[in-house]
Amino acid sequence: MTNKTLLTFITMASFVDLPDDIIIEIITHLETARDVSHLTRTCRRLHLLGRTGGGWRAFVRTRFPLLSFSDGGKTVKWDAMARTLADGEAAWERRSFQPVALLASERKDNFFTGSPTFAHPYSPAVDAALTFGGAYEVLAWGAGEAVVGRFRPVGGRGGKGDAWFRFEGERAGFKPVTGDITALRIVEPAGKLGMLVGRASGDLQLVSAASGTAGQVVAKYALPSPPEGSKAASWGSVGYIDVLEGHRTLVAGNRSTVCAFPTSADDGSSTIQPLGSHSFLDPTGRPRFIHAARSLGGGDAIACALGWDSRPLRWLTVTPTGFVPRTVPGDPLLDIPLAAKAKTTIRAHECVGSSFGPSRAGADMLLTSWDDGTVRLFDPRMPTFSGAVFRDAFQPHEPASSLLSWGAHRFVAGSSNLALVKVFDYRWPARGMDEYRVSDAAPCATRPPVPHPQGEPVDRASTEFLLGLPRACCDYTKGTRCVFHAASRLPAYRPNVCLLLQPFTHTGPQRDQPPARASRVHCMAKSSDTAASFYVGLSGAVAEMRIGDEGKVTTAEAAAATKRGARVQEAGYCFLETGQGRVEMKDDGQPGMGVNSYMPPLVSVRDEGEKVPKGDGRLHRWDERFWRAEHFL
Repeated sequence: MTNKTLLTFITMASFVDLPDDIIIEIITHLETARDVSHLTRTCRRLHLLGRTGGGWRAFVRTRFPLLSFSDGGKTVKWDAMARTLADGEAAWERRSFQPVALLASERKDNFFTGSPTFAHPYSPAVDAALTFGGAYEVLAWGAGEAVVGRFRPVGGRGGKGDAWFRFEGERAGFKPVTGDITALRIVEPAGKLGMLVGRASGDLQLVSAASGTAGQVVAKYALPSPPEGSKAASWGSVGYIDVLEGHRTLVAGNRSTVCAFPTSADDGSSTIQPLGSHSFLDPTGRPRFIHAARSLGGGDAIACALGWDSRPLRWLTVTPTGFVPRTVPGDPLLDIPLAAKAKTTIRAHECVGSSFGPSRAGADMLLTSWDDGTVRLFDPRMPTFSGAVFRDAFQPHEPASSLLSWGAHRFVAGSSNLALVKVFDYRWPARGMDEYRVSDAAPCATRPPVPHPQGEPVDRASTEFLLGLPRACCDYTKGTRCVFHAASRLPAYRPNVCLLLQPFTHTGPQRDQPPARASRVHCMAKSSDTAASFYVGLSGAVAEMRIGDEGKVTTAEAAAATKRGARVQEAGYCFLETGQGRVEMKDDGQPGMGVNSYMPPLVSVRDEGEKVPKGDGRLHRWDERFWRAEHFL
């Protein structure tokens, strides 16, 4: 239903005479947040219906069904939520980000500033969460043996309200390297804000982050030592931490043993013993290397990612007395070619779900990163393969070191070799036509979006062939769209993208000087699907990826960080578009694992002083910083 059709309908029958449910149904057919905003400003009744009567909520539910966020409570401002989601979607589609380097000190031994070849910057463990009723975002990361973090009001801009903190590990007796933080999780047991901090030494503690007791150790957890045969130091480090729903039970462990603990001891003991533990042994009795363990949807099912095993994905059930091995029907992922009858590794996994009950994408799904370069999604409740396989066409064999999912809408995979973040769209085959599309806000046109995607057979001539005769305007009464809006719906015009983070030497006066040390992505985190940023852990630093181009560092923001010995500075990035990325299924139900790779062109920001090319920017797919004159030819 077009806006013209709606206006005609409004003229024929006044909204004053229509029931609320009919008006809300009409709102769900509007395609953009701008359209809903225009409609709700026509009279007081529509304004109130939109804000408090469920109008904006219905729009968000309809247009963003695959994201995960709060769906209740009078505190949710659905009009603001819709604008936030719409702006965020536009930024993702236009490749519009602002990386900001978060440095724990002025030391120059990190990815952004470079480091001597003999230096070994710390590998950060990062987490972010909403706290104080969702009013604040708290970010924390391990900078060597210290914990560095920041409180920021949700929706805050320009550093107003920022409060940084730093907990020194040396004061608690931890030394560099052996006392470095290797895992971190923000929790609120019994409503009290805290952080579960795991270290290379095997120490696991609950540290208070609440006012008045911040930095104090609330509890210690006794992890078993790795077996004598495991001599590598990494076997004894705390590698993963997760909490079950309600934050009453936590799952954590080193690289040989996974343990379950009560978050706090009933008897008030300062050292808490595990409820139970479990190791995965090979035929010789040696433990398998555990990369990660995670609760599926906060329930009692624990997915464990193993290294170099013929069955690298194992399942446990948490009980009041410990763990019980669990069998998933069919183990469908293990039947995929390249994994069957061969030892392989799962490096990371992530739970996937959406807000409004069982969605078309399914709830409680598991996303996994495999050593063959694939990222595999499946529903462990199904007896046969019911998920999807994703592979990057640019670097098809490079495994992802970490995963981060925005509901069941999109996910990002951190590179295990470079400071590179790969963005994937889930591309559900049964995707609803009502899902929000940024291009719907653009005017009709007789040409497809610019520039044309590289590596895909979608030049202008073939696009017009696919779409039929060129049409200048959309006609919803006939079910036809103009060339621009029809092409915008083609998967080829919505390719995946790789974001390459750049050190300061690539964005300053010495931009041609290569960095002294490369970095992989160690970890990633975000506070929610609606957050304005997500965080990427790099060597000796954390990159805050601000979604949108309005995230410049202000004087107030820099000053707030300096008070705690930290530093914030804008960084740069470039990107490559890498095609659709979803591996198609074969007739026998197995995914085709053939590699169709190509080298896409590198897209960089225009040089300073270069003029913005002339052209209709509403038809361009990218942020203005990446426009070139040849795009509009």
